[in-house]
Amino acid sequence: MNKPKIYLAAARTGFAMFFFRAISFLKSHSESHPKVFFSAMVLTMAFSALVSFTVLRQPPSAKPMINMAETAPGLKLPAGPAALLEVVALQAELKTFLDKKTPDAQDSSRMEEILDRIQQLHSKLKRP
Repeated sequence: MNKPKIYLAAARTGFAMFFFRAISFLKSHSESHPKVFFSAMVLTMAFSALVSFTVLRQPPSAKPMINMAETAPGLKLPAGPAALLEVVALQAELKTFLDKKTPDAQDSSRMEEILDRIQQLHSKLKRP
């Protein structure tokens, strides 16, 4: 299982034998016509930028919101996020009543209504 170690210099000289003609051609032409190679590089980069920002650009996907009840029929959600938001709103309203120094009779009746509604929503939100 001992793999022979191939050193970079040896690999470079080994592959250089195969591509010697191409390397010598590019080297001689790049030294004799540097403006052409520079222009080709700039044109290649401009073409790449043009293609990447126009042709290959993915349109933004406007995916609709997924209804979990439709996608997963086995998943039973007794109440949706609206019930949770209602509980949070009721808790915030209840906190305003509790922050008062002296609640009056109307406040007490409203707090009882809020607590009853939270209990109803709690029973709906419980998993079966």
